[in-house]
Amino acid sequence: MSGRGSDVKAVLAVVVIGAVSAAGLAFVQRQTEGAIKAARRAETAEAVGRVVPAECKVRLPDEDAAGESCPAFLKKDLGNGKSGCWEVFPAYRDDGTLCAIAVKTSSDKGYSGRIEVLAGFIGLQSPETLELSRIYVLAHSETPGLGSLATYLQEAPPSEWGSDRRKVFGLNFFRRKLSDMSFVVKKASEAGEEDVVAITAATISSRAVSVAVQVAAEWVKENLDSIRTGLGSTQEVAAGKQEVQP
Repeated sequence: MSGRGSDVKAVLAVVVIGAVSAAGLAFVQRQTEGAIKAARRAETAEAVGRVVPAECKVRLPDEDAAGESCPAFLKKDLGNGKSGCWEVFPAYRDDGTLCAIAVKTSSDKGYSGRIEVLAGFIGLQSPETLELSRIYVLAHSETPGLGSLATYLQEAPPSEWGSDRRKVFGLNFFRRKLSDMSFVVKKASEAGEEDVVAITAATISSRAVSVAVQVAAEWVKENLDSIRTGLGSTQEVAAGKQEVQP
């Protein structure tokens, strides 16, 4: 009988310890979840601020609206009957008019897999004036010293980049009119002004970034009217947006 009593006590002890541990983990998660979200939001704001002009004020989606369905003009075909939403971050002038947008895009064709890129666009008045302002590689797993050079100097202001596209990959997408770009990746010795100069010994990585940017550029160009209408001014943007200075 005493043996059974000991077994029951042992089981109860395990249950109590488990319950206390679970409650402790839940508490820690609640305490850190907000901080993690805030840090990610700050990182996003900083990245978006890098790819739009300094005079533009960035607006990030409200966190509470993150799970809501996106407007029709932001629908994205993922293939296999699935759909998603383009992640677009508008930026406005002081008078509330649309100044630029940043579009999150990606390619799974990197040398080591997926590469995520943020592409900034200005000249939104028409397809003829549309141009890339700058890009920023958000995430990658490319080979250090080779494909990773797609991020070379991206943390620095463009004034420190120089003009050699062989050294600074980001120059291929800096203040470039879409009508003047082919997005074709070529070796430096073969590339024209309209082409993208490949990173030395990292053509696959270079092409993945270029394809990701091209996909975003084509989407923006084809949906420019809807983008301007949907994001036209700070007064027209749906409530629940929070302004973040770049």
